[in-house]
Amino acid sequence: MTDEKFLTPGTLLSAEALTGDASTRKYFRLHMKSGKSLIAVRYGHPLTEENCPFIPITAYLKKYRFPVPKIIDVQKKSGTLLIEDF
Repeated sequence: MTDEKFLTPGTLLSAEALTGDASTRKYFRLHMKSGKSLIAVRYGHPLTEENCPFIPITAYLKKYRFPVPKIIDVQKKSGTLLIEDF
C-alpha cells in the first residue's frame, strides 16, 4: 500500500457514484476492463489509523477469518481507499 497511483492507464472502463452513508465519505464503483469492479472510498482528508478505523478493524477481522473486503490500496495523502467489491 503506497501513495502511488493504484490504477494503471487503460484499466478503468467507467465509474459510478454510489449513495453515501451519511458521512463525508464518497463512494464510487469502478468498472474495470477486466470485468471486475472495485470500490473507491474518498475520505476528503489524509488518512491515518486514528481517522480511518476501517484499516485496522479490517486487519483484525481478517485475522480471525471474518469475511471482509480486501483492501487493495491505500492512498494516505489523498484520503482514498480502493477495496474489493463484494
